Amino acid sequence: GAVLGAGLLTGCGASTGTAYKTSVSADSLSPAAAVRAATTATATTGSASFRLTLTADDGTAPMTVDVRGKADLDGSSADLTATIPGDSGPTTVKQRVVDGVVYLKVEGSDVLPATWVKLDPAALPEGAGQDLGGMLGGAGSGTVTAPLDALREVADVEEIGDEEIDGIPTTHYRATLDPAKVAGALGPLESLGGVAKPATGSMPVDLWVDADGHVVRVTQTIDLGAVDAGTITWTLDLREFGAP
Repeated sequence: GAVLGAGLLTGCGASTGTAYKTSVSADSLSPAAAVRAATTATATTGSASFRLTLTADDGTAPMTVDVRGKADLDGSSADLTATIPGDSGPTTVKQRVVDGVVYLKVEGSDVLPATWVKLDPAALPEGAGQDLGGMLGGAGSGTVTAPLDALREVADVEEIGDEEIDGIPTTHYRATLDPAKVAGALGPLESLGGVAKPATGSMPVDLWVDADGHVVRVTQTIDLGAVDAGTITWTLDLREFGAP
């Protein structure tokens, strides 16, 4: 559990998201174009506070990891904490990202020491970053920024209607993603099942966009039945866009 949490956190802030420069009002756009414009507008805010919940359910004992914090949407800095349940109590994984360098600390683990560990991808030997990323569950894959990048590849977008998320007026959209096009965005999630891949040819995703054109929630359930790994459901909530 602790290694899973560390992997999720290294994915949360150590990557560089796509730098988008423009945004367009959704009023005159198709649903697909409105979703893409919302990802652009969200990325250009520069930073956001967030909560990510990820539940792995193999049909026997579901496990939910909760990650909260704030991150620059280019991956250059972050301050994040993950809580991972365990038989002897929760494990806490803390992450700080400063200029792309990751610092991790695990508390409550019987295996890992509660000390800060520095991970500088630029200082690792060639190829070592990829190997270490695999061990930690997708280091550098960008759990926060990658979903925004993946949403630019949506297809079959449907506008569901107006809904409130935590009291925020939003427009709810439903779309599909092609796993082949967004494979890089799913690194931390795929690590849960090793070589796990979605069992279906496309993956449905739901998202909610506020009146300012920002993505405030994205949620998705990934079917890993093809490798008898159950499902993974993740929900990413974004708030406080652009706050220092």
